[in-house]
Amino acid sequence: MDPVITCPFCKAPFTLEDLVASPDIAPIGMMLNDDDAAWNFYYFNHMASGCGTTFTVSVEVFAPLLNEAVPEAIRTHSCDCEGRCTSLADLAECGAECHWAPYRRFLGVLRARTVPLA
Repeated sequence: MDPVITCPFCKAPFTLEDLVASPDIAPIGMMLNDDDAAWNFYYFNHMASGCGTTFTVSVEVFAPLLNEAVPEAIRTHSCDCEGRCTSLADLAECGAECHWAPYRRFLGVLRARTVPLA
């Protein structure tokens, strides 16, 4: 697999498989880009000795691993939006019919480290 991101501090390259399964990479949450609700990111801590930095990866990088359809409509800030994507500390799933809801559900899978890789 090709790297999808490089650690901004130690420059270690990470594949999608690394982001999902490496014990040195800890998913900590998901949050919208403050400037544009069309961009949503997973936040990770790189726990390797000598590093310890936090970095982000667009949630859509993980689309091939989702086991459900992703709605096209981004419903952020709409009347049915639960507002979960606006807080990094909010780890709950979202029940809205929104483009980001499947990625919020996948965050739970990431945090449980139970992702089946093809």
